[in-house]
Amino acid sequence: MAAALDQETGDEFDRYDQELRLLLSGRAVEISDASNSDIMADRASHLLALASEMSVNRLEWRQASEQTTFEDVLELTDPQDDIFGTINAVRAELGTEQFDLRVRGSAQTEWAVAFPYAEQAQAQARLETAIEPILPTTVQVVIDDNQVSGLFVVVPDGPDVVSRLRGIIERVDSPDAQPWYFDWALGSDPTGAVDYSTKGLVNVGGCEYDEDPDRQITSATQTLQDQLRTLYDTCR
Repeated sequence: MAAALDQETGDEFDRYDQELRLLLSGRAVEISDASNSDIMADRASHLLALASEMSVNRLEWRQASEQTTFEDVLELTDPQDDIFGTINAVRAELGTEQFDLRVRGSAQTEWAVAFPYAEQAQAQARLETAIEPILPTTVQVVIDDNQVSGLFVVVPDGPDVVSRLRGIIERVDSPDAQPWYFDWALGSDPTGAVDYSTKGLVNVGGCEYDEDPDRQITSATQTLQDQLRTLYDTCR
């Protein structure tokens, strides 16, 4: 079907975005092509292979136009599988290609993984060992250039909050890592609304900040942020 769509449209629809939606048993497979590159058949075969290997409500491939700077995106919605197994399955099917994998769940950590993401890099970063124990407090994980480049957690406040946040940073950081961003906020539920007045940021191993001059944080958060920046960024 997808191959027939590519053939039938030919060059006549080059100025138009094309979409294909397949409804399977308990899941949907969607392809959106803004590149005029006749990708339907190729993408459909990969997505159907992934759909047969994992339990997920929706798989969507978005092919970016060549006139934009956006990456192609594979988005998985409400996956029931282990995230590390999901990453491995995507790597096995598409791992040599350049695209962003985004994994979203209604009450789960959001992942954004830039591929190709080498299996060796994942092993060297001890990704599963580092991240899995803190998943209950983690809002988002970003992986780029074969390393964790961003982590956002929500943790309860308390007298030991500095040591707990330091423990999380040091779980994820590694001696050969490039600078990466650690965001945190205080709260009891990482799946709920974030209190941005308690949200802080550290550029671990670097000194690049794009601060919002209008954002207001509590004095306690400012003190905590200053402490962690003194320990982990290079702005001194």
